[in-house]
Amino acid sequence: MNYKELIENTIMPGTLSANEQADRCVDLLKFVNSKIPHRLYRFRSCNERSLDSFYKDEIWFANGGEMNDDFDARIYYDRKKVKQWISSFANIDDNINILDRIVSVDSIPIEIVRKYPWIKDAVNKIKTTSRDDIKQFLKQVTGLIFDNFENELQYISNVIQRGTKFACFSEKIYSDMMWGNYASNATGFAIEYEFGKENSLTFSTGINGQDMIWCNLFPILYGNERLDATEYAIYMLKIYILKKIMTANGFQYMNQLINEVIPCPDYFMVTKLAIKKSNDWKPEKEWRLFLTSNNSDIATERFSKIVYKPSAVYLGRKISNIHQKIIMDMAKEKAIPIYKMDINNNSKKYKLIRKAVKC
Repeated sequence: MNYKELIENTIMPGTLSANEQADRCVDLLKFVNSKIPHRLYRFRSCNERSLDSFYKDEIWFANGGEMNDDFDARIYYDRKKVKQWISSFANIDDNINILDRIVSVDSIPIEIVRKYPWIKDAVNKIKTTSRDDIKQFLKQVTGLIFDNFENELQYISNVIQRGTKFACFSEKIYSDMMWGNYASNATGFAIEYEFGKENSLTFSTGINGQDMIWCNLFPILYGNERLDATEYAIYMLKIYILKKIMTANGFQYMNQLINEVIPCPDYFMVTKLAIKKSNDWKPEKEWRLFLTSNNSDIATERFSKIVYKPSAVYLGRKISNIHQKIIMDMAKEKAIPIYKMDINNNSKKYKLIRKAVKC
């Protein structure tokens, strides 16, 4: 299979164990590992934040909503199919069956009871509430869904776009376009990284290193059509509705319990959405490093970081003398090579050249 087929056919439903989900990724990761360039580059402006991050060997991650592409990590779904599903939601008997599934669990997992000691009372409340009262409530919820259809889908779209964080790199250090667009018209700098031939990185952080961060590197898949994620949009809408129902009835929302009732169709979907971009961006030859964590604060914060030492630094050909000196002093301390970009006046090609700079 080619890269497009591998991305689209790698599906990790929530019904699988962690090991089974990992097995689903084997072919994709083998393919990616075989394609990782020896070096990748990150273009920066000479502002205080970028200079400080370079000094501290920090790579910062942001979500799709922070990018310069309006379609970045944004879900596409078939509105007609979503509306058809909402119409089917009006089938109250189906929703009663979902509630029956919740309360029919023979024994609530002990870890859930320990974390949410009120769960037994909540289940008993559902059991003792008349089905007529529940049906009336569900009719009201269905009406609200139809009335706020567009706003709810926009909310879900924004949640998904913010649902994954990544750092952007390029294969193209000699591209004048990249220097112009991402390094303040060549007055900035670029940082070189070597990730080896494994697309997975692991970092420990926090007190005693108990918080883990996992990073996975993928090349961008360019194309003319967006990925159809209608099934995933419907799944997110189900979660959104169920959360409203639970909170409206005084129940605390619990991911672990809800995932048992409405399993995710594909945990890899939010990453897929951020891997695909329009052919308009193809000249950038972009790679993205995706971040996940077992710490919910790290996973949900707006920006996250890892510490990873660069292998070289490149100065823009129009960088100021003061910024050049600052970066050169930092690079000297790190003992990494320094290069400065220039125009090759002896070539007909629109391609920059690099020149080694001695400290």
